[in-house]
Amino acid sequence: MRLARRTSLAGGLAELQHVHALLYSDNAADMAAGTAIISVWLNRGACPQAAEVAALLVEAVLADKSGASQIVVRGAYSMALVRFVNSVADSFQTGMYAQSIGSIAERVDMPQWLVQVRHAATHEELPSLLVCREATRLALEWLNAHYWQPSLAPMSGDDEREEHERRVEWATELAQLLHGYRSNARIIAKDRSMARKGGVPLEKAIEAYHESLSAEAERRVAFLQRRGAAAALGRAHDEARDSLGDVCVASVLLIAVAQLLLPGALIPLAKDTRSTDEAVEIWGPLLDALASKFASFMPLLLQALARTAACASRRSSAAHAGAWLLHLANSPHQVFPAAHGWDFGEGLPADAAAADASPAWPVPRRETQLAAMSARRAALLCALEEPSERTFAIAAQLADDDERGRVSELAALWKGSGAESTSSLDDLESRAMAISGLAPDAEQPQAVPPPPVPAAALPSGWQVASGWLPTPIGCLGGTVPPLALESL
Repeated sequence: MRLARRTSLAGGLAELQHVHALLYSDNAADMAAGTAIISVWLNRGACPQAAEVAALLVEAVLADKSGASQIVVRGAYSMALVRFVNSVADSFQTGMYAQSIGSIAERVDMPQWLVQVRHAATHEELPSLLVCREATRLALEWLNAHYWQPSLAPMSGDDEREEHERRVEWATELAQLLHGYRSNARIIAKDRSMARKGGVPLEKAIEAYHESLSAEAERRVAFLQRRGAAAALGRAHDEARDSLGDVCVASVLLIAVAQLLLPGALIPLAKDTRSTDEAVEIWGPLLDALASKFASFMPLLLQALARTAACASRRSSAAHAGAWLLHLANSPHQVFPAAHGWDFGEGLPADAAAADASPAWPVPRRETQLAAMSARRAALLCALEEPSERTFAIAAQLADDDERGRVSELAALWKGSGAESTSSLDDLESRAMAISGLAPDAEQPQAVPPPPVPAAALPSGWQVASGWLPTPIGCLGGTVPPLALESL
């Protein structure tokens, strides 16, 4: 048995759906009716904090539409945004030590720009009206995706278990297809005549692997649409489906990349003595096919290889990952930089089945897609993002004449032996005097002491320090005046 939980919703899920429809309506009367119902919830007590914040944001929108004074509208927007960001940050402060609002926002997929708007509204001038309107729109979209939609279409425990089992089963099937491709590719590598005779269906193996990835992405799109995740984006249905498709393709490609980097695939086993050229002959056709069919595959793979080259526990694994990074840098594919695209979070899973254990919506951070760049430059950026001895050596090989000097400077700074780095106070003082045009051993001009202050002009209990010189803070000119006060 469980104790009864207090709630402000008298009508249950139907009332929540009704209020959501009112708040996210384009009609001002409906929006006002939604905020009135939330006011009733607040009087009842135990009102969801997300609902209260949504009402504050909608009230600010209504004040803007009513033609109120601009300063009043900016103040209402700012207060609602501050309340929104603070409430989210407080809800996720679950650790022993307090976390920064920016780190919490990154963890819950909140735009960092909203944190900056909150800081400006709290400590600086009020944001402009255009900034407030755009920030409010983003805040309402975030609440819709992270509170309203999960509350309106909750996933039951049976659905979670079923989805988890389906994803683990698919990951196992994908690993089997990868094993079948490797077997066929090894046969062709040993006997080239098999490829001419068509005895080994290598193209069919590649096609089956591609179809498995595409089918799983489509299945995940359909699953998320059934949960109402498409409506959470707050856009038209077709555009929302396209966004869901990008997310789901990225999620299945993450599993594919994780399996490709497990020992026995791109990273050979310890007893495997094949050279890099032989490995390229085996895996090259599959990588080229995936890169041509999925635009996000190559950025994901380059970033994973760079991380493996920098962080692999086995030296041989790091060496093979670096060799693959150098090889793919010479590929003709145009890719997007991983630095502004996809992120693995804490790292690659060590097990294919555990690579997709959570049935939640996996949303890789993809801030923006910049202009297409060559594989060489993308591999260079990935190597620099994972600083280590090996990745800097790879970056030096990938850099052109204009980039090689900057790569060397970054490597020197990372090693702590750069020309600009110093830990000696004497060195810092010498450089400061050199900048001011003074020699280190030159006699410093002494400031003329001020005339003595009559004792009668001082407050009771105070005395003038002997030898005190009026010197602005931070402008000591190489000398430190005696600032110790005499004992009274």
